[in-house]
Amino acid sequence: MMNSRKLLVILSAILYFSFFRVGEAAAVIKQTPTYLFGIVISLTDETIYMTDIQLVDSAFIDEKKGFLYGRDSYSYQLREYMKSTGYENPTCITSFAKTRKAIEKKYVKFRKAFSKELKEDSPLKFIDSNTFAYKPIIIRDENKLSANESNTSSKTKKANNKKKNKE
Repeated sequence: MMNSRKLLVILSAILYFSFFRVGEAAAVIKQTPTYLFGIVISLTDETIYMTDIQLVDSAFIDEKKGFLYGRDSYSYQLREYMKSTGYENPTCITSFAKTRKAIEKKYVKFRKAFSKELKEDSPLKFIDSNTFAYKPIIIRDENKLSANESNTSSKTKKANNKKKNKE
């Protein structure tokens, strides 16, 4: 049987490194293809689930701090999927990277960490992308990009706005 304390320590470390990377400086937000995978843990069930590595072609990343906007929303997507399958009290974490190589490194690291902690009676199960797929998150704050804006520079946007104002 897996030690719940060890699981809680692993989960706490993941949450710490996931959420406390946000800086206080002004964000430079860029819409970019991003690789994601998710981990599902429940303290009432010893089975751990991992999704496939998936490419979301229009994720928003703070280029200055490397923060994925809507990361909690990606985790909620996975959480709602798990609840719909009857899994009670899922805690979901979504990890991301801008390159396939970087996400594969994280994926292997987490998979090895969980494999060491698990016993034969508490398996690590995988959720393939045909079963669950992340959907892009759209940012609707007027100070940030929306999903419909292109990746034009701020100078180009300012010049376009000046032209519109003159007309």
